[in-house]
Amino acid sequence: WLSPKSPPPSSTERRQASTEGAAFRVTPKTIYRGPFGLINKKGADYQHTLALWKRNIPNTLEKLSVQVVDRSSLGPNEVLLRWRVEFLASIPLPVRIGVRKLPQDSAISEEDPEKLKCVVDILSVYRTSQNGELLEHEE
Repeated sequence: WLSPKSPPPSSTERRQASTEGAAFRVTPKTIYRGPFGLINKKGADYQHTLALWKRNIPNTLEKLSVQVVDRSSLGPNEVLLRWRVEFLASIPLPVRIGVRKLPQDSAISEEDPEKLKCVVDILSVYRTSQNGELLEHEE
């Protein structure tokens, strides 16, 4: 469903993408470049990292929701995805004990006043070969 000519993803496809990552074939040549160049992975390391994220993040982040917000083609074999990740996080200890304050626009959970509603938007660029192999994944 990541083809630039395909129709928008259904909610089922969005959930599948959120739990399985992008639907491209990862090869030993696949390169991942994380935000600010802090994380760089290649081939098997990239596959291992994706497996860890898939297993650990849903178990770590409370009320996790991942959605593909927008998908567009940047050119041949290049797709831009905008993801939105929402979850609840515990209010940090320095805030709870009064040493620090939360930013004014912080959203406290109505269900649990000890939790913050967190929203993270992520831009990912996927570059593929002509036969659908993932060459680069950059965030």
